[in-house]
Amino acid sequence: MKIQISNVRRNGFLSARELNSDGTYVQRDRNLCCVFPNTFSGAVLPGSIWQVDGPIVENRINVSGKIFVEDLMKCEIVELEMISTNLLQIWLSKNIKKVGPQRARRFANYPDFIALAQSADTNELLKIPTMTAEMAQEIIVKFPSEDQIETINWFSQKSIPFKVAYRMWEVMGPDAISYVQQNPFDLTKFGVRFKVCFSLAEDLGFASDSEIVLAAKAADVVNHICATTGSTAVSHDKFNTECARRGYNTPTKLLNAAGAQRSLGLIDGKVITELNYIVENEVANILKSSAQRIDGEGHNLADWEIGLSDRKIILQIDSYQRRIPYKLTQNQRGTILGAIRSKVALISGGAGTGKTTILKGIIHILDRISPGINITQLALSGRASQRMAEATGRPASTIAKFITDIRNMAEEKRPQHCVVIIDEASMVDIYSMHKLLSLMHPSTRYLLVGDDQQLPPVGGGLVFHALLDSEVFPTFNLMTVQRQSQDSLIHQFATAIRNNSYYHLPHSRNPCGIDCAISPTDRIIEIWEHDSYDTMILCPTRNGPVGVRKLNQDIQSRVGNNRPAIPYFDQEEGMIEFVSSEGSRFRLDDPILITKNSYDIDVRNGEIGRLVAIFDEPNEDGAFGILLLNNRQLSVDLSLLQKMELAYAVSIHKSQGSQWRNTIVAIDHTSDRMLDKTLLYTAVTRATHRCVLACDDEQILHQAATGGSKALNRDVALRFFL
Repeated sequence: MKIQISNVRRNGFLSARELNSDGTYVQRDRNLCCVFPNTFSGAVLPGSIWQVDGPIVENRINVSGKIFVEDLMKCEIVELEMISTNLLQIWLSKNIKKVGPQRARRFANYPDFIALAQSADTNELLKIPTMTAEMAQEIIVKFPSEDQIETINWFSQKSIPFKVAYRMWEVMGPDAISYVQQNPFDLTKFGVRFKVCFSLAEDLGFASDSEIVLAAKAADVVNHICATTGSTAVSHDKFNTECARRGYNTPTKLLNAAGAQRSLGLIDGKVITELNYIVENEVANILKSSAQRIDGEGHNLADWEIGLSDRKIILQIDSYQRRIPYKLTQNQRGTILGAIRSKVALISGGAGTGKTTILKGIIHILDRISPGINITQLALSGRASQRMAEATGRPASTIAKFITDIRNMAEEKRPQHCVVIIDEASMVDIYSMHKLLSLMHPSTRYLLVGDDQQLPPVGGGLVFHALLDSEVFPTFNLMTVQRQSQDSLIHQFATAIRNNSYYHLPHSRNPCGIDCAISPTDRIIEIWEHDSYDTMILCPTRNGPVGVRKLNQDIQSRVGNNRPAIPYFDQEEGMIEFVSSEGSRFRLDDPILITKNSYDIDVRNGEIGRLVAIFDEPNEDGAFGILLLNNRQLSVDLSLLQKMELAYAVSIHKSQGSQWRNTIVAIDHTSDRMLDKTLLYTAVTRATHRCVLACDDEQILHQAATGGSKALNRDVALRFFL
């Protein structure tokens, strides 16, 4: 059956029209919708033409109480076809910006339009009346050629994801198929899983003991270990253990094959992929080169470094001291002095040790001794960058957004001599750090601020920790906690965790008068209710009886499910309550967590707001309600809805970089696998006033506090390169 896609539904189903051989529409008794294989997920465009086959079943839809029946084809055979002239109008109106029905009709009827689009000749396309340069370029990029369709269909027949097929065509053009036929495992560079590549290699006739397949097996083992542990290199023992688990009896033979194929190498006695070797080596070289740069070299804006004396900096520290209401310790003064003297420096300190005070002092003094210098504040997460900006009164950005902005700048407009300050640096993975450093000017100075006892990066590597361990760069440790008094139970418990020991806390079912205590898990909601607007629940896991999902649902119900919920108009079911990907509904006065950055409306991953208004139906702007976030009222449209989650409880990972007056840390036996020293320490230190550990078995806490960090046992090569 030949079909044209008319709409991609929210549930992934594809509304379609059946086509006759001449391209006209078939009149069917029922509407038609299709489900494509997962390899086509997210890559099917409205207006595109497909040859499909598969069983058709009845699909019943409830729309505002009325039942509609349509035909649902579960497509087993799917092939992309060329767009015919009489269907071109729909394709243009659905895929090219600023092309409406009238203009689409005009373009589609222009003589030899398809040939012009395939020729990729902008000048010829611009001869068409009302065609703009932007439209012509978009048509050239999106319009499929016969070779492209042939290539994409070949990849889809081999179960290669549709998006990868498009990407391969963009990179390789007509050579894409032969490129893959020579070594199907090169597809892993485009994000294809090894399992798919092994199947393709067998289909293409590669012997299981060929050098290419053996090398791929070795690379798959190393990549698997790195992905599951956060390591960037793998010890021989771990490699051999994983080989044995998979039934690979000749690990040395696998490594030899990988060496011959240059897909793996050895460094410091560990196995490393080519990518990780390049990334870690370049990060080390850039930072060492920056640290060793001679004063004033690299850019004329660096002239302020020449002849800079300690006395000049100390006078500025004294000036800063007079501006703040508390006395700097000698440790803090020495940190400010050393950080300004160093071209690459690290500041490490536990929660509440005054890192923000130090940062403000450094920025204040740099403004005065280095006229015109650009100070760039960065953090990995949106929430951390927001708090950085609030604390220092200066703009801050996520690393990802800054990298995007820099890449979009002309070379001459990029920052030259500047100071890059990275907060929460322990969270930054090696790949983000590499992208950042590779874009910066050689005269850039770097200041990394973090706490090596908090959570390590979600991504690979241990950048901050490796730099601290190397002793190559000046490092300043802040020791004295300023946030709580020395006899605070939060302080004593957190200090014990840092020292791999355990501090026995009091037990109480009503701990509201104790700054840190252990309570049973059945008291979580009651304790939260005592001061709900200034209390956050933190969980090691998303699932389980005291995981993020369950607690969010339970507390939302406790507050009241009779509150109005955000509505949503579904094409099949009419006006219904919106349900998030996590299965949540959003009700009036619910706290809301932003889960993705959206720079268009200036919201950041990790920020928390509150739903202050819900409309019965979308307003003229398509808004379903109002979210109060950072004292701003934001319209909740579909785009924002898809970035929202309930925030009565959040994961400990999401909490890093934030703080609340009160926290409840929810822990049970389902947390055993994840809970370790860094996770527990991060959770406890999010509270400024009171922390309740909701846990029925204190042994879980004891084991986590004294058992060390599972994540910090990663194998990395950065230490070797430093």
